[in-house]
Amino acid sequence: MGRANTFRPSMGIASAPPAGHRRSRGFDGLSAGCWYVPMDFQLFSLLLGCLWLAGSMGDGVEWGKATGFFLVVSLALSSLFYFNRDSVWDVWALYFFGAYALGVLAYWGAGRKNAGLWFLGIAVVVGAGLWLEWRSRIAVALLTSLALGLGQKYDFLSRWPRSRLIGWLGEISYSVFLVHFSVCLVINGLFARFAGHGLSVNAVGMLVAWGASIAAGGLFYHCVEKRVRLMLKKENRR
Repeated sequence: MGRANTFRPSMGIASAPPAGHRRSRGFDGLSAGCWYVPMDFQLFSLLLGCLWLAGSMGDGVEWGKATGFFLVVSLALSSLFYFNRDSVWDVWALYFFGAYALGVLAYWGAGRKNAGLWFLGIAVVVGAGLWLEWRSRIAVALLTSLALGLGQKYDFLSRWPRSRLIGWLGEISYSVFLVHFSVCLVINGLFARFAGHGLSVNAVGMLVAWGASIAAGGLFYHCVEKRVRLMLKKENRR
């Protein structure tokens, strides 16, 4: 828990985060959350644009798949070996697309018969990029994507660990992701205003923020996400 910024943002600063161009316009970020949402939007839009372009360039499902694979891999390689090595690009999706695409490639590889060779190829290429310049975040993204891809391929993540609590936390995880930042901001503000700045007090504040985020995420899941899923299922059956 830390002190909140006391400066008053101008209209230009406040309008920059939704467009994802705070730093590109010379403004400091208001928060990590204001950075993440537009960046994720950029990445998803770039991936969607690649797949849309692949589908519109020719006839046939196989052609579309091959073209989409080529476009995604090309952008991932350019990100890994060029854009991600220059921090000037860290306000744009190309900087992060190498790590982002690893999840996509792991998902695609899990459904293939030669999944082992697929994952080995990913590891070799990314390893070459890390040999050229070590980046811990890329290494974490590689290990995470391989773990998820292999887990999907061999189905061990769905069977282990067998815990109702972990299963429930996994089920509400997206809802927790959606609401946790605002909950943490509120808890942070309350502790900064009324509880002081001691180490032990801030440790308690972190635990309170964590618990409140889980509770709020669970409530959001049961009141919103679960109901929306049921509504969509009913619509699809019609």
